[in-house]
Amino acid sequence: MGLIKQNQAVIWIQTNGPGTQLGVFAADSKNAAMSGKSIPVATISPTYERNRLGRATPLNVSRSAPGDLPGATITIYEQNSLTFLDTLVKSQCPINIQLRYVDCGVLDNPNIWDKVQIWSEGSLTTNNPGDGPSLGFNDESMTSAGSFSFRRVLIIVRTGLSNFNPPAAGVLNILAIDGISDEDCNECGVGYPGADKVLVAGMEAGVAATAKVIATSTGGSSLGNVAADPFIADEDVSSVQVYQIDSDTYRVIVGTNTTAAGNKAHIAYADFNWGDELNPIGAAWTPTIVTSSVNADIVEAIGWFSYARVYIAASGDIYVSETQGEFADDAAIYTGATTINGFATTPDGTFVFAFGNTNLILRERDGNGTFEGRVGPTGGGAFHSLAISENGTIFAGNGQSIYKSTDNAGNANNWTELKDFGANNRVVGIDTVSGDSEVLRVVVDDTTPGTGQVWESLDGGASFRQITALANTGYNDAYFSETNDNLAVIVGDGNIVQFLSPTN
Repeated sequence: MGLIKQNQAVIWIQTNGPGTQLGVFAADSKNAAMSGKSIPVATISPTYERNRLGRATPLNVSRSAPGDLPGATITIYEQNSLTFLDTLVKSQCPINIQLRYVDCGVLDNPNIWDKVQIWSEGSLTTNNPGDGPSLGFNDESMTSAGSFSFRRVLIIVRTGLSNFNPPAAGVLNILAIDGISDEDCNECGVGYPGADKVLVAGMEAGVAATAKVIATSTGGSSLGNVAADPFIADEDVSSVQVYQIDSDTYRVIVGTNTTAAGNKAHIAYADFNWGDELNPIGAAWTPTIVTSSVNADIVEAIGWFSYARVYIAASGDIYVSETQGEFADDAAIYTGATTINGFATTPDGTFVFAFGNTNLILRERDGNGTFEGRVGPTGGGAFHSLAISENGTIFAGNGQSIYKSTDNAGNANNWTELKDFGANNRVVGIDTVSGDSEVLRVVVDDTTPGTGQVWESLDGGASFRQITALANTGYNDAYFSETNDNLAVIVGDGNIVQFLSPTN
């Protein structure tokens, strides 16, 4: 960790628009400066009263929305050809600019950086062509400056993987993970431990054994077995969803994809108090039968994105529980025969997507109870993961590749393959960091089995960089923080829990 000097900072600009590689403005005539940077956070207004001594004392502090967007000025040398500023004056299209800090190494290598400020979706508000010619003789270079307002600023640092050993003995696979990313800054006084501290994972059962649920309320510094097990022997905990249901209580819903003869699809739920993540309230899990399913149906996936609606995929059908998993008595809102591998939602909650085998992708709008068919990529296989950015771009793990769609999966021709990870690989987790379509993290499983991988992209998938691998035998699921842009927790085969976090 060191101080950064002016000559260790360099600007990269996505001059050809979103989803394209960035160009470096690092040296000689193709150089750039960035000044006047401002990131508004909040406006704070105090209310003062007097104390018993008659002196002013703050009674309350009110916060209001920032009065402006993030802003900065980019200065470049004037050229005898069109510059990107000249082009933006006419097109007025948004642009992404990155300020990269390089502690040691060359400035023009896209993979050598220690920290990146990502100034996203910038609009040119003022263009100031360079002054000149001067009245008298002047042989100095002319410069041009553009003032920008940006939608957001992200700060990304170098991350690496580290192991944490969960409590379960042996080499049982950890199949699913979820957690709570809300932040209350310790203002509520209910014992909430903070964002990304509550994490819950589900394991396979093992032979003639009951599957464990493991959990922490310290962000992973200590993982333990939940005191009770949710299912009978041989039933894996293959799906996990966590949601706060009261000021001091959160609920965990788990599902099993293990076929049990004579049993319908079923889930289980348990409530926990903050700080007591290993002991369910009432000391047990409560089973819930998906009553409209048939014998031997299994739960393939669960999605819980809003308090009122829990989505349950069972043997190709989709059910909704509006009682936070306590009952699932209504008929399926979608019936099908294709395995559903997961659910995803748009950042604003308008759409919920379901995705599965044989290129299946479905969409529900505004919780209306109707899933309509959408279109996967040409030649696509099984969808294993899906994430949607704030601008509506869909990123999907399909087959052995990651794809993106720019029209809500409306047309096969509007899917673009970003990277093929090779035979026996599949993308099991995708994060559009803070909803930005240009900043991606991707978790890849090797099903042979083999070593799972983690990749990241800072240009919307135009290029990827692999994060140095840490020994594992395959990944199954990942939890991505919504409040920390540099944190993820990955679970996998062989009792693996790995953290992706800053290296400095």
